[in-house]
Amino acid sequence: MIILEGVFIYFPEEVIKQTLQIPYNLFPKHKLVCDLITDLFYKKYRVTLHQKLGDLGASFKFTSPQPTAVFLESNYQLLKTIYSW
Repeated sequence: MIILEGVFIYFPEEVIKQTLQIPYNLFPKHKLVCDLITDLFYKKYRVTLHQKLGDLGASFKFTSPQPTAVFLESNYQLLKTIYSW
């Protein structure tokens, strides 16, 4: 199992695709656990969360209405989704 938490929102889509190939090639039977944000989450929290992170020099690079699509395109399967809000 590979856990990448709080990472993918800071990468542009192309970097996510490249990053996903590393564990896929090295560990073909791994499971990836990660957190993703949707456009809806971004719109709801952009003023508070994103602005505060921006003040620290960080910004969101990847939001999508279907953030799992990039993973499915990279040969991953969606096994479970958990929504916390």
